[in-house]
Amino acid sequence: MVEDTDQERIRLVQGDLAQTNEFIKGVLATGAALRGSAITIWLALLGFAVQQPLPELGLLAAVVAAVFWIADGYHGWLYGEASTHARAIEKLLSSYYDTLSRFPDDPDVLIRFRGQLRAHRHGLFTSIRARYGVGQLWAARPTLFYRYLYPFLVVVALATWALTGLGVVGSGEPPQPTHVIIDR
Repeated sequence: MVEDTDQERIRLVQGDLAQTNEFIKGVLATGAALRGSAITIWLALLGFAVQQPLPELGLLAAVVAAVFWIADGYHGWLYGEASTHARAIEKLLSSYYDTLSRFPDDPDVLIRFRGQLRAHRHGLFTSIRARYGVGQLWAARPTLFYRYLYPFLVVVALATWALTGLGVVGSGEPPQPTHVIIDR
């Protein structure tokens, strides 16, 4: 039924899936680290912008959020490309298992499977369709971060810049520490 060359190709496909899964894990870990760093730096800059009334720090927070948006978006785009490749491999392996179970009843299933196996492109990087650009940010996954979180960070930073520049936020004297005397 399944020839030795087909079995060797299946072994290569299984290895390709394992490598793709490891790549996805690395991309997800890097994206999470970037998001954590972005929010920490953004929050620190906004805190200092309001505390010190320095509108420039609010503007810098917007720039920092935009830079992290692009860098993290690259990893989100890579995740999307890798998960598309992984789904194609899983579909091919599912077809293989289907062939093993259905071949005695439907010999044509083997012909369809062999066509799918020979058409499969091995290797994650050969399956990537396009180059990354800022336009891919909207398609990066998970979309929640790239469509909502990072734009929110930029807008809040720009609002902080405007409000501190106009003296609405952070104006006046910083609060003086109060001394409490406890009488025993």
